[in-house]
Amino acid sequence: MKKKKTISVAQHLGKGLAYIQDTTDIMVMWGAKKLKDTEVSCKKDAPKAAHLFKRTTNATFKFFGEFGESFYKEYERLKKQRNTKP
Repeated sequence: MKKKKTISVAQHLGKGLAYIQDTTDIMVMWGAKKLKDTEVSCKKDAPKAAHLFKRTTNATFKFFGEFGESFYKEYERLKKQRNTKP
C-alpha cells in the first residue's frame, strides 16, 4: 500500500501566496500594456486646456505603461538567470 503524501499548512499557504503573486503579476502586466496603448482624444475645436490635458494624460499613460512593461521584462529575466545558475 502506498503511503499518502501529506502537505503541511505552511506548504498550502506558500502555494496559495505563489498563485496570488502570479495572478497579480499577470494583472499588472496586462494593465501596463493597456495603459501604454490607451490614447485620450479631444475635438480639434476644443480649448487649449483640453489639448494640454490630452497630451499630458497620454504622456503619463505611456510612461507608466512602459515603466510597468520594462519592470516585468527585467524581473522575468532576472528570475530566469537566478534559476539557471547552479
